[in-house]
Parts: sequence; structure tokens; C-alpha cells
Amino acid sequence: MEATALKRLKKERIDWRAEHPPGFYARLKKNKDGTHDYFNWECGIPGPKGTPWEGGLYKINLKFPEDYPVLPPKCVFEKKLFHPNVYPSGAVCLSIINDEEDWRAGLKVKDILLGIQDLLANPNTKSPAQKEAFESYNKKSDEYRRKVREQAKECAPKLEDFKRHLNKNNDEKNKDKDEGNKNGTINSTNNNKNNSNNSNNSSNVNNTGENTSDVQNKAGNNDNNENNNNKEKK
Repeated sequence: MEATALKRLKKERIDWRAEHPPGFYARLKKNKDGTHDYFNWECGIPGPKGTPWEGGLYKINLKFPEDYPVLPPKCVFEKKLFHPNVYPSGAVCLSIINDEEDWRAGLKVKDILLGIQDLLANPNTKSPAQKEAFESYNKKSDEYRRKVREQAKECAPKLEDFKRHLNKNNDEKNKDKDEGNKNGTINSTNNNKNNSNNSNNSSNVNNTGENTSDVQNKAGNNDNNENNNNKEKK
């Protein structure tokens, strides 16, 4: 199952980097040895425009199980958000990432992040996960909107975050190049081996050619000798 999950996640990463919703980001975390960890993604969700969430970039971690996509990833915000459907731990309560509700194997990272973005502005009051935010939202109080706006300011992307994001993207590109170079080196080595074999074969052919030339010269000399002998007999 792990091999199937890894194959799927590699494909999703390629698809995401080729095209993804504006304002979002999703990148792989790293293992201790510096290699990519395809089962752990760090992502950013922009607050929906025209809502108190606008202006914020909400960081969330996606942890994929070994039997993904049979089971969904665990989605946890880096910090607790004031929202009716976000647990105090930062875990998101959403039906499309619940295997007992609306999760489907066809859903991808993009679908998950877009679903969570929609949840920010449209909480599900039938499935509360945070009492204070739930009660405040139900009262439709100015307090709820004020807290969300304050939260958006706190989560607004800073210049340092932007630079870090660019650096991490460059790191990923460089790692992709390194992986490509490694594959290229392997192919080059194989090609060199093939060329070496072809060169050896060519050398053998040349040697054979030289031997053939010697044989032809000898045959020519024999013919001349035979002609001379015939002339003498006549």
C-alpha cells in the first residue's frame, strides 16, 4: 500500500506544481537526511476574499497515511484558529477528509485545500469542534467577526515568510535538478558503457578488416605466381 500511496503523491506533486489555485502553496517537508518526505506536506491557504478571513495566509500540515488514498490525510493547522470546525489541537473537522463521511479516493490535495478554504468562511454548525468559536458564531456577534479579522492580521504573510517560501521553492527545484542529474549520470554511464562496447566491436571489425586485407594481398600474390607459372609452361 505504501508504494501505491507514494506513486500517487508523486503524481499529485507534479500536478500541483504544474497548476494550482492562486494564493495557495503546498510543498513537501524534509526528512532528517534532507530528502523529500512525500507523506508530509506543509501548505498555505489564503483567506477567502470578501470575508473577515481575507488577508490571512493560514498554514496547515497534511499528513498522509501509508494506505492513502484509501484513507484521507490528517489536516492540522500549525496554530489553533478561532473557528467552529477547528479543534483546539488545530485539527480540521470536515466531512471530505473523514473516511466515515464524504472522503473519496479521487479527491486530491487541491480539492482538500479548497474545501478547507470554503469552510473558513462557511462553518458547519452541525459539527462543532470548538465551543467558544461555535457559540460566538451562532450568535452572529460582532465579536466573532472582530476576532477573525484580528486573526487574519496575525496570519498575514510577512516578508520573511515570503523569502522563506521562495527559498524553499528554490530548494525543491534544485533537488529536482539533482535527482534529474543523478538519473542523467546513470544514463550517461550506461551510454558510455554502450559506446565503449561499440568501440570495442568497431576495433574488432577493423582488426578483422586488416586481416582480410592481408588475406586479399596474399590471394593476389598467389594469383600472380600462378599466372607466371602458366607463362613459363607455355
